Amino acid sequence: MKRSASCIEFRGVARSFPSAGLVLCGGVVFALLARNIAWGLEFERDVGPILADHCLECHSGEDPENGLDLSRHRSALKGGKGGPAIVGGDLGSSLLWQRVHTDEMPPDHPLSESEKTVLREWILAGATWGTEALARFGQTSEKRGGTDWWSLQPVVRPALPAITGAALDLNPIDWFVSEKLQAAGLSSSPPASRRILLRRLSYDLLGLFPEPEDLDSFEKNLSPAAYHSEVDRLLASPAFGERWARHWLDVARFGESHGFERDHIRLHAWRYRDWVVDAFNRNLPYDQFARMQLAGDVMPSNGDEGMIATGFLVAGAYDAVGQSQQSAAMRAVVRQDEIEDYVSTVGQAFLGLTVHCARCHDHKFDPILQREYYQLSATLDGVRPGERGISSSVNLDALDRRIRSLESRLSGEATRVTGSILKARSLPLEAIGVGSPVIEVNAARRPAAGGDLGLESNEWIGLDQWEASPGSTAAVRLTEKTVALEFRITGAFGSRRPILSFWGKDGVAEETIWLDERGEVFLSFRSDNPKSLGRIQMGDGVAQTLALVFAARDRVWLFSGGQPVGSPQRWRALIDYSPNQFKVRLGGPVNEAEGKGRIAVRNLQVFDRALNHREVAARAGVISDHVSESEILDALDPRGREMREAAQFEWEQLRLQRTRW
Repeated sequence: MKRSASCIEFRGVARSFPSAGLVLCGGVVFALLARNIAWGLEFERDVGPILADHCLECHSGEDPENGLDLSRHRSALKGGKGGPAIVGGDLGSSLLWQRVHTDEMPPDHPLSESEKTVLREWILAGATWGTEALARFGQTSEKRGGTDWWSLQPVVRPALPAITGAALDLNPIDWFVSEKLQAAGLSSSPPASRRILLRRLSYDLLGLFPEPEDLDSFEKNLSPAAYHSEVDRLLASPAFGERWARHWLDVARFGESHGFERDHIRLHAWRYRDWVVDAFNRNLPYDQFARMQLAGDVMPSNGDEGMIATGFLVAGAYDAVGQSQQSAAMRAVVRQDEIEDYVSTVGQAFLGLTVHCARCHDHKFDPILQREYYQLSATLDGVRPGERGISSSVNLDALDRRIRSLESRLSGEATRVTGSILKARSLPLEAIGVGSPVIEVNAARRPAAGGDLGLESNEWIGLDQWEASPGSTAAVRLTEKTVALEFRITGAFGSRRPILSFWGKDGVAEETIWLDERGEVFLSFRSDNPKSLGRIQMGDGVAQTLALVFAARDRVWLFSGGQPVGSPQRWRALIDYSPNQFKVRLGGPVNEAEGKGRIAVRNLQVFDRALNHREVAARAGVISDHVSESEILDALDPRGREMREAAQFEWEQLRLQRTRW
């Protein structure tokens, strides 16, 4: 500060104005300062948030609207195309105030009266500025978070609160809880019993019940170190990583197939999943955990592990159909959606922010610019789904030898035990009850007239002439089910023909059983291409039994003559037919140009459960030669049963491991 006559020059104020300094003569400056002080206005606290929240969206950046940039004091004073926007101490000459006062600005959402008052008093007090540049997202407002929002600040270790009482003996985290309890005049709940404490600990760390012997041991161990020992034991369990990796895999939108229309299986997705589990179990530091998933493949020291870790970036859905379109423009759109998924996942996983919301505009609630979205998307633009070769640490020859050894052992034991089981099967067939079917068609009814045609129960129904009547339904729910019938063919009939269909309540054939002249049996869902279930032996004019068992785990098993044909086939999810909301129809349209052959059926039965092998065989009048794994286990002594189960489990795990390599 320097004095001359009756004038005082303030260099601090002058820095904010275009001129070298601001000279206010007499008592004017003191009046302005007094007004500012009287209102208690602070630019950063009172004025800046108003400008940032209502003005900077349009009036900032490289190309501000109408040339007016309100992010800096110098540019705000200079104004835009209309002239100076702010003139300290002069409302009439301040275009900013004129537009705000008349509600012309901001458009659509005028300022409140309190906000107008702040701007008016600030201008009258001289429009003093705070920081040189006003960041649009620098301060949190009622409408949006700024860069000063608490969750965006560096993590600090707070000082422990001052408390008294038993809480002093607890973990320091409990001190903060106790502080709030004491302030509210409350006390802590009584300590949990040792059994409950271990149950809670096991649920939390492993998501599993503790073993009974572990509960008993912990309850008896009164050592002060017992609890910490249990924590260490549970943390060392492989189940710890399996439990907590699930949460991260959800964040990484992990899936073992592509999703979308084709939903192709990803044969090697398990490698990333297992890497996450292992990372938790070996307590990989978080900074390494993050770096490896974002850029592990370009960090040479990481080797194959780094490449596997970057599966994080492409663990989500992949639009294979969209990427294969002929239109380059459409492929580009799909690619941008793909990159948005990468940006979204990285932002939410590592920042806790929905960065992808800034793809089309600056973020509405978080301090993220649209420009920043595209900066991040450019960083991730080189990421594309694909496969890379990695070195195998598994001795595949030794693995194959062990698998063959287990298969030989299991099959040899099964052959030996099965022979004795079949010899012991002397139960009369009539003693094997299969229960009553829920639908039974032994004769035919005309759909129109509905009267009984007088056919005996053993007469044949020609599929080119008859179908089950509208009464062929049942007041039961069908999910698992068994369809059994007798059929015979006469002559050649060319391509496959429908034998039986299940129709839903909307009048559409949901599932259809087909047969061709070679003996191939097919199953189709709606208009999808039929899927082969297996081939049976047929003879012209010879009556044969046929059964399809729709069992749990979405499996369909074909039987001919009471015996299974091959292995069960995987089918789509079992259809749930509501009571009286489905129909069973025999036959279907026939194209006689493809052949004059005929198919006829009789003794159709539908059961509302999956019959087992012995029941299917008994219905066909034979003894089943199928022996289940449970029957084999029952025939062994306890030690033999334990050894077989262990061998079976090892074989399944090794087979799974082999498919991965």
